[in-house]
Amino acid sequence: MAGRQRRYVRVPTSFDPNFLDRLGSDSLFAAAVIETAQAITTDLGGTAGLSNNMQTLIRKLAFLKALSADIERRIVAGAHVDLDHYVLLVNTILGLARAIGLERRQKPLRSLRQVMDNAA
Repeated sequence: MAGRQRRYVRVPTSFDPNFLDRLGSDSLFAAAVIETAQAITTDLGGTAGLSNNMQTLIRKLAFLKALSADIERRIVAGAHVDLDHYVLLVNTILGLARAIGLERRQKPLRSLRQVMDNAA
């Protein structure tokens, strides 16, 4: 540990579940996170059928997937990366994906009766 200084990061006092909205799409990383979260949400049938906890897991999964893609880009470019860290990240992604669901789900459809009742 000689020569290395520990950096302490201030932990936010509260979690903002809409942090993706504040990222903006001005960076490739932020755009990838937002796009991935939207794709996962669509695969699960949209936000209407998702609990707050599930939406939080989706945002975390999207962030970790973008992080792993960045690490993979660095590996391809020849940079040295901590492979133990990368493997842990991939295992975390797999665990979140299993918790969320690996299969696409059909968006809930309204019956003809529901459509007719809403038209009246």
